[in-house]
Amino acid sequence: MTLAMTEALDLDSAARLLVDTKWGRRASAERVHVGVNKATWRVADCWLTCDVSRRAERVARMHRLLARLSAAPGLDIDVPAVIATREGEELVRYADRVWWLTRHVGGRQPDPRNMADTAAVASGLARLHGALRALPGDLAVVDDTLVSLFELATDLIASGRLTFSPDDMKHLSRAEAVAREWLPRLTAEDPQLIHGDPSNPNLRVCDEPVRLCGALDWDQARCDLVLADLATVAQTVVFRSGTTATGELLDTMTEAYTAAGGCHFTRHEVLAGLILVKFESIAHHGTRYLHGETDGALVTSQVDKIRTVLDLYESP
Repeated sequence: MTLAMTEALDLDSAARLLVDTKWGRRASAERVHVGVNKATWRVADCWLTCDVSRRAERVARMHRLLARLSAAPGLDIDVPAVIATREGEELVRYADRVWWLTRHVGGRQPDPRNMADTAAVASGLARLHGALRALPGDLAVVDDTLVSLFELATDLIASGRLTFSPDDMKHLSRAEAVAREWLPRLTAEDPQLIHGDPSNPNLRVCDEPVRLCGALDWDQARCDLVLADLATVAQTVVFRSGTTATGELLDTMTEAYTAAGGCHFTRHEVLAGLILVKFESIAHHGTRYLHGETDGALVTSQVDKIRTVLDLYESP
């Protein structure tokens, strides 16, 4: 048995023990997701999550944000509600991890091929941004910003420590030039609290009518440009919708966002924001690669995606 398998079994045993002794629940704990640091189990109508102990303060900040957001007046989008243990703890330290339990958020994952789902996500994101705008920026979970991560990525690229080919570097240079051209305009908007990663797996929609009804995984919430969130939704449109009319679907997305009270962005502004988001991916994956936590192919694969965005940006 490998070390990774042993650790997984140990975490499963720990999950069953804590669900019983800390939360007093007899339901089984079924593992459903394993991330870089986090692991998650379904426990009846709840979710048990653990993360490495060094991220305890970050998780506690996320809980503070969720508590404030869940009390936001008029917001019709559910967020995870933390369930305290029988002793009143929101975080449990055990097996060099921190553990917490949240209530299930209903709805289904949006279908990136469904235009109605995409419009619902965009309009819901505008409503969510409206609620977040009323909250203080010191509720941010992380300190990163779209621009700071862009600068980190360009520094890593320039250092030569990442495995980019000369052809990759040519495309990255071209993309950086586009991003820097737009930075003064894009950063003219005041920053505010945003979700940080509103990709489809982190969202839930309801039907009849189709609307955004839930937002999960707030551990990347930060004080930043709302465009960072909207460009993440655009990333889903560009790479996962399967449409041959990408530009038109992007326009539908931005129009829905604006109609629901969000800022107005042109297609080119959204695509420039998406270039920044892909540089953010280079910053995240590149840092992990240099720490020996991931393969270099995950870093270099971002270049093909950047080329796709550049082609859309330069199309009539």
